[in-house]
Amino acid sequence: MQSKFDNKIKAVTRQVVLNQYMKFAESVFKKNEDLTAYTLPADMWTFEQQIVDHALYHSNTKSELNLTCFECDPATYKHNTDSRYFMLNGNELHTRLNFEYKFDFMHRNLHAKKNFFMWADFCGCPTQERLDMVLNKKNLIANSLIFVTFACRWRNCYTIPKTIVDMRDDLFAHDLNPHKSSSHHASNAIQSYMHPLMKPFGFRPIVNLEYIANQGGGATSMCVLGFSNSPTFNRTKFFRKTLNWFKGVTSSEVREVQNYLDIQACLNH
Repeated sequence: MQSKFDNKIKAVTRQVVLNQYMKFAESVFKKNEDLTAYTLPADMWTFEQQIVDHALYHSNTKSELNLTCFECDPATYKHNTDSRYFMLNGNELHTRLNFEYKFDFMHRNLHAKKNFFMWADFCGCPTQERLDMVLNKKNLIANSLIFVTFACRWRNCYTIPKTIVDMRDDLFAHDLNPHKSSSHHASNAIQSYMHPLMKPFGFRPIVNLEYIANQGGGATSMCVLGFSNSPTFNRTKFFRKTLNWFKGVTSSEVREVQNYLDIQACLNH
């Protein structure tokens, strides 16, 4: 069943990531330190435009934003090259931005010694290759913030670590709610796999969002997970929400009210 909020769900999840980035970046720029960010914009540059504008607002500091965006599809890369003002050579408006658009798969941090941000917005399965890249110790440096986006429903994907699949299946086997499926436990399984490997570097989970962006045909359940070792989030409570993905039989009226309340909670976090 479709919701009137369908077209807002992905924007809301993006806003949650952006809100945490803004808190993080603000703390870095206040110390006149540089920040390195790696992202996967595809054809949607809303997030990147906003973090560039935020850095421009702080251009009176000594801080620099080192933004690297990745794209591995030739047509998408060609279409988006030089499509934003901050991509252009000789840009005099933003003197404290170092921007690179790479025709490549996202790789581990090659630049920063601290103050690192990554949003690995894969939207696909949590494969061993993707997880190994994100969990590379070069990413797990001082004062960093890392987000990942993965699919929660896995069909015939044999490159997901068996540990994650086993954890998901175990959570499902012990769930007494008859309306839940195994995919409802995917985000917890991925988080439980990643956190122990990040904890020695001071990281802890700060966000776990499950969502379905569109209830139409072919809709895929997704999750966005956030981890940080930044003092900025020391007093931040772990934030968990499920958007537009209902784990029981509810009326359309109840669904719409719950979607509205959950969206407002996300926007205010």
